[in-house]
Amino acid sequence: MTSCPACQRPLPENALRCGDCNGRGRPAEYLTLPGLRLSSPMFSFDPHAHGIGGWLILVLLGLVASPVLLCRIIWTDFHSLTGPNHRFIGIHVPGLPALVGFELFANVSLVAILLLLLFFFFREDRRFPRLFQFWLGVSLVARMAEYTLSLRIGFHAGWEGAQQTLAGLHGKLALDVFQGLVAAVVWIWYFQVSHRVKATFVR
Repeated sequence: MTSCPACQRPLPENALRCGDCNGRGRPAEYLTLPGLRLSSPMFSFDPHAHGIGGWLILVLLGLVASPVLLCRIIWTDFHSLTGPNHRFIGIHVPGLPALVGFELFANVSLVAILLLLLFFFFREDRRFPRLFQFWLGVSLVARMAEYTLSLRIGFHAGWEGAQQTLAGLHGKLALDVFQGLVAAVVWIWYFQVSHRVKATFVR
């Protein structure tokens, strides 16, 4: 008696295909939801699969969460520039309002790109992979520019907390640059080699 080359189950006499797996290596009754038969499970991590699943789920979570986080930063920056302490900060830490203004402009621009990315993502538009990689690059450049500008900011000795405030700012922006660099390297590489990305964004 011969066996199925896919699932190794014994084949009935004169049978050309396995009745259990139909030559695909898995039972025909493979289910992902009750009463629903699919050739592959929903949100499969198969690198050769297509559709919004696998590691693209992490991309989707990032696209949804990033605008919320950036809008919070935008509100904080806007309040810093228009609040009651903006003149005090401008006097004792010259250049800080300009840095905050640059961060505000950069974050508003990044949110606009993110909204466009979400639109392309759900349409499975072929422009999404390139635009996503562009967004990663722009985000990294913006973070590096903020860090570079922060190094050029001086302070007046009249405010005791100025030096400590700048030290904390430098540390935060340096961490942002590192995180942006890691994200850019990992996700740009993934979008370049992923079979799922190439099979999904084809419209």
